[in-house]
Amino acid sequence: MRPATIAYFLMLLCWRAGAQSPPVPTDTAKSQNNEKCVVAGTVVRLDTGEPLKKATVILRSHDSVEQSAFAITDAQGLFQFDKVELGTYSLEASHNGFVKLRYGQKKHTDPGANLSLAAGQKITDLVFKLPRTASITGRVMDEDGQPLPNVDVKVYQASSRSGKSQLGAVGGASTNDLGEYRIFDLAPGRYYARANYQGWKDVMGIKPSSSKSSKESYPPTFYLNTADPLRAAAIIVNPGDEIPSVDFLLKPTHVVTVRGKVLNTISSRADGNLSVTLMSRGMVGNDLPSENAEVWNKEGRFEFRDVFPGSYIIGAWWSVNQEHYVARREVEVGDADVEGVTLTIARGVDVSGHVAWEEKPPSEVQNVHVALRASDRGPYSWNSGAFEAKPDGAFVIKNVEEGIYKPHVFTGSWECFLKSAVYGGRM
Repeated sequence: MRPATIAYFLMLLCWRAGAQSPPVPTDTAKSQNNEKCVVAGTVVRLDTGEPLKKATVILRSHDSVEQSAFAITDAQGLFQFDKVELGTYSLEASHNGFVKLRYGQKKHTDPGANLSLAAGQKITDLVFKLPRTASITGRVMDEDGQPLPNVDVKVYQASSRSGKSQLGAVGGASTNDLGEYRIFDLAPGRYYARANYQGWKDVMGIKPSSSKSSKESYPPTFYLNTADPLRAAAIIVNPGDEIPSVDFLLKPTHVVTVRGKVLNTISSRADGNLSVTLMSRGMVGNDLPSENAEVWNKEGRFEFRDVFPGSYIIGAWWSVNQEHYVARREVEVGDADVEGVTLTIARGVDVSGHVAWEEKPPSEVQNVHVALRASDRGPYSWNSGAFEAKPDGAFVIKNVEEGIYKPHVFTGSWECFLKSAVYGGRM
């Protein structure tokens, strides 16, 4: 046989052997897909760049709570998560005296981001730069300059919803026996402080020794000494600031009583649960305190005591057989008692609809709830809570009163958002 023929024959044998070799075992491919991930990085101070020892870093899984873990940084500010399953995670770092930050944030006001890990991925260069928190301190005194203990002082931040400003509480403290308070762990920002004295409420139900003492009380007061949230002075806080002398001088103000009745057009019986609440109007949010009335269910009469002059919203809630009904009205309070306020419980309209998904929903979405929120009603904006959608996406929101609403969809997943809503052919 000639050399060329022998070479060709050997090449043919090699080709056949390669063509007939068995495929890669499926177990090997599966092991590659299950290869663990590594997430590591450093936590440092924003102002000096020094590493932060004993910072807490939480890796929270969006797929399973069992896959979540936390780590404590060492003396060099280092943290590391080994043997991490592939999937979607959120990552955050915190330390006492510093503002907590999430992965994807350069500032605490920035939106965070999800950390998506592929099989075998190693991310080892993460850096969290934490800014220092700030504090606000001051005193609360009465009209004679005497310290007031046990006064609740809160700080609020303003936000805008539907073109209207409202306040949300972000921190608070009570005064000590010297009338002093200190609110700490504040992120940089713009704040409003408010002192709320509750001492005289401890003697409610006991007859006062004079008519004057029952007609005056200390109103909730914003810094600088105003009961009107729209006139409150802003407190600008930078990283690490210690803002002193945010003081309050409370002065007694005439208080009155507001009385009225709830009329129920649905049922004349005294069954169900009825509650009535009084809430200040203006630039306020759900965190600002409200007053609950004493209600006599049999007749539907209610009474609010020690009400300060101002603008209010009175809301009545009645529930029976797992159905909820709402009535509300605005009330102006002056220097005289307010009598004859009437709230009418009536049936609203049922709003039906359908929830559709643009793509297949994430695996963690088990139940979808839909709610309506009024555009201008502050703490009374949710209509009868959230209603669960059926497996096919259909839902019905019952007893919706007249008004302008925005829909909200709750899925329980960070990866979902409401893209659009159509009602009556309009977006």
